[in-house]
Amino acid sequence: MASHNERVPDWLLERLAAGELPAAQARALRERLSAAGDRDRLDALDASNAEILTAHPADKVVAEVRRRAGLLAWGA
Repeated sequence: MASHNERVPDWLLERLAAGELPAAQARALRERLSAAGDRDRLDALDASNAEILTAHPADKVVAEVRRRAGLLAWGA
């Protein structure tokens, strides 16, 4: 991982928010963000993700993707 003095890159923050990091790495990264006073970036990302999921519920998105995939399968 990068030095504790470096800003956490956006791509790594995204992985943290998505729950894609091993527990120990996620814990260390959260501590690093808090120590740097940069926890607001993760909070903002979490809030944005929640807004997107509220506006686009997974079941509706899945149904639309399937519908479009069916149209593509038939060449429409």
